[in-house]
Amino acid sequence: MMKKFKGTIIIAVIFVLFLGGYLLLGKDENVEDDVLDEMISDISKEEIKTVDIRLEDEEFDIVKENNKWYIKQENKKYIGYQKKVDEVIRKLAELWSITTIDRKEKSLEDFGLNKPKYKITIKTDNKSKEINIGNETPAKDSYFVVMDDKDLIYKVGKGRFSELINGVDGLRQPQIFTGNIEDINKIELIKQGKKVISLTQDEKWKSEDNLVIDEEKVKEFVDNIREIKVADVFPKNEDLELDFYGLDKPSIVLTVTYDDKEEKLILGQSAGAGQVYGIRDESEWVIAVLHEKVNFFNGFTKDFFVKE
Repeated sequence: MMKKFKGTIIIAVIFVLFLGGYLLLGKDENVEDDVLDEMISDISKEEIKTVDIRLEDEEFDIVKENNKWYIKQENKKYIGYQKKVDEVIRKLAELWSITTIDRKEKSLEDFGLNKPKYKITIKTDNKSKEINIGNETPAKDSYFVVMDDKDLIYKVGKGRFSELINGVDGLRQPQIFTGNIEDINKIELIKQGKKVISLTQDEKWKSEDNLVIDEEKVKEFVDNIREIKVADVFPKNEDLELDFYGLDKPSIVLTVTYDDKEEKLILGQSAGAGQVYGIRDESEWVIAVLHEKVNFFNGFTKDFFVKE
């Protein structure tokens, strides 16, 4: 009986210590009034037409045109990854606050909101909502956020913004070469710093060095490169140089030119897990593509295109 009593006391002591530690460490010193799980967005997913995103070193817009999402950056326009962009829009429309903080005498500077790290503006046909994102919370699982009404500060889970903060490359259509063969004007392939082939299309495909080109082989090549998709996106890391990814001396540079745009893939070294590091177009973000989709470049020569 005494052993059971001692055991009960020990369990009770452990519980009290655990509860005391939770109350001591779990409480944020900036928080005075907590309101859990509050919906802080009053815009429906269907209403949203544009989202302006301002990151620390990148700005772009998500725009809906003819029921399709596009990513616009400066003078460039990319087809959005529809499934992923839809999820981003849903998260913004259903923006929940984990905790609501009454600012009272506190300054926005306490939360990194005097100069927000990120700014998101949601626009409909007749209204807009601004979301300013400041510092991470001490637990590193949320951001401090202020909306149009700066009297309240919210804690919002980081997952609500993760796709946006990954930048343009994380939201673009994953297919790197998107055009049909009839729309292509030029294909240029460089391997290990040396030009392998440069093809131009003017009714028929011609090579820079006047080879007799097999039209079916060009079609096969285009079909192959259209299968290359972004498998992963890596946030820009100022501490890592291009040589870390093997991109200072690329193994492959493939450029496809159309009337109104150019698409480019630069490949570096293996990223492990069956992937290869790369850069898409002129982006500063590093991507990865599946090795199985680009291994046809191994041993590739211009003879592939020559008509037998």
